[in-house]
Amino acid sequence: LLRTNSLEIGYSYRRKSHTILSNINLIAKNGEFICLLGRNGSGKSTFLRTLAGMQKELEGTIYLSENSLKTFSNREKARRIAVVLTERLQIGAMRGRDIVEFGRYPHTGWIGKLTAADHEKVKHALKDVGATHLANREINQLSDGERQRLVIARALAQEPKLMLLDEPSAFLDAPGRIELAILLRNLAHKRKITVIAATHDLDISLRTSDTIWLITEEQRIESGSPEDLIASNSISKTFSDEKTKFDNLKRTFKPKQNNHQKVYIEGEGETFELAQSVFERIGWEVVFSPHESKIQVSIRSDGTWKATVDDFEEIGKTFSELASTAQKLIIHET
Repeated sequence: LLRTNSLEIGYSYRRKSHTILSNINLIAKNGEFICLLGRNGSGKSTFLRTLAGMQKELEGTIYLSENSLKTFSNREKARRIAVVLTERLQIGAMRGRDIVEFGRYPHTGWIGKLTAADHEKVKHALKDVGATHLANREINQLSDGERQRLVIARALAQEPKLMLLDEPSAFLDAPGRIELAILLRNLAHKRKITVIAATHDLDISLRTSDTIWLITEEQRIESGSPEDLIASNSISKTFSDEKTKFDNLKRTFKPKQNNHQKVYIEGEGETFELAQSVFERIGWEVVFSPHESKIQVSIRSDGTWKATVDDFEEIGKTFSELASTAQKLIIHET
């Protein structure tokens, strides 16, 4: 559906071009959910605006269905490309349905009157995002998550081939961000729309997207499955710094440990994971062999834990107690 050939993006200022990213050669397939990742200021928003035709490329070509984007009129682009930006929806006493109906205007002609077929497409858009119950609600009475669903429904009502979203989860809480990512993935697969979302939600992107477009520190874009970019350490190289490191297995960030206190934990399941989290939180390194540390913690079948070092032993039930016990373990080890 979408292809870029030797694309260079940036902006012009005082007749001079300032390049942000160059030599971009990417392909996006029909029905693919793509997350665009990169550090702050790496050019994600500029890249999306260029793909949407809202900002002129410096060099190269963007192809939509094998036709250069330059050949499309504004109306033709509006019929094929839907854009959802970061700004909060600030509208007065309008209903949810009214917002979604705006998405039909690229198809209605200059009069702007919606037909029965247009109303049916609005109805389906509301249904597909789970917002049918919001159709008659006033916008100023809705939560951020409900408003975002309506904005996405408006984009769906355009019947686009390509949907571009810039930080769509910026105003949502943690459950809302996960729900939104799953919604976008399902819409891409069900409607065969190519969905590209620029986001800071790294862990959610790695768990939900089909493909990652990663803007690296070298200002180039790597494309691949989440697993491939994790395995190549591209994610870690791009986002880790002197204070944090990326855990490839858990697909999340951890603070780098400054002291070298080590502990071996024996066990499995959720209790084991939480015990490991306790020691990592207080700055310890969790090792995977009992020969690497005299300090050892075993998770028991009844959910309690036992911590030992040499002749010292302590048993507890809560993780708060385990964190407090850590200091005693250091003293006895010394």
